[in-house]
Amino acid sequence: MHRFRPIKRSVVVWLSAMLVLLSFAASAHNVIHDHDSLSTSCTLCVHQHQFNAALPSTELSIAIVRQHFETVTYNCRTYSSVHQSLYHSRAPPFFS
Repeated sequence: MHRFRPIKRSVVVWLSAMLVLLSFAASAHNVIHDHDSLSTSCTLCVHQHQFNAALPSTELSIAIVRQHFETVTYNCRTYSSVHQSLYHSRAPPFFS
């Protein structure tokens, strides 16, 4: 199982590098077409537009749930008592 770790690590590094490279390439490609009109779109832009239209896009809305709590009342009884020592466990034996 340990012999697949270097292979897995190299695949992860390679995919991460490709992701970074493609993100830079896509942003540079969008800058090229900023000054062109919509009629001169290249095939990559058309496919990207179709891909974006295929994915459902909705506005992110997170429902905030307020936490409710119940108040609990406890009836505490008080007792008054006097301490009485009945057994001395550490005292020496008492001989009379």
